[in-house]
Amino acid sequence: MSQVELKVAYKALKVEFVGSEEFLKDGFVKMCQDIAALQIEESPGVSGESSDLGASSVPVGLKSKKSTTDFAVALSASSGPDLAIAAGAYLHFTEGKEELKRAELLDAMKSAKSFYKSTYSGNLSSILNGLVKKGRLTNPGNEVYALSYSETETLKSHAG
Repeated sequence: MSQVELKVAYKALKVEFVGSEEFLKDGFVKMCQDIAALQIEESPGVSGESSDLGASSVPVGLKSKKSTTDFAVALSASSGPDLAIAAGAYLHFTEGKEELKRAELLDAMKSAKSFYKSTYSGNLSSILNGLVKKGRLTNPGNEVYALSYSETETLKSHAG
């Protein structure tokens, strides 16, 4: 049996599959019906035309509606690093951003008024570096951060 490579883009959802011809015979139509049944919104800038299947972000239809404060409450945030993770969760799951700029993280932290302390601004480098060292954030570029894969997986349960 030969291998088949299949890429399907439907609104904001992108699926890549590599498998047997048997899947095309038995599972492809069912998969398309299941995808069509999902209530997925279009991403801004995505039309019915082909799109880059390599792009990685949180699809619009799967976004959270939670604020930084909501994430901070769910995480029982009691420190600068906790609030930075809550801000990262907000930016990732609600705003759909994978790259978290330092200034955006700080603004998101400040938006959680009942959790934010003015000392967090002065200690932001220390907070972010500590989270990178603990593997909760990655630092792919200058003043750019991202939630680590394991942190993203942990936070998914709070995003709903």
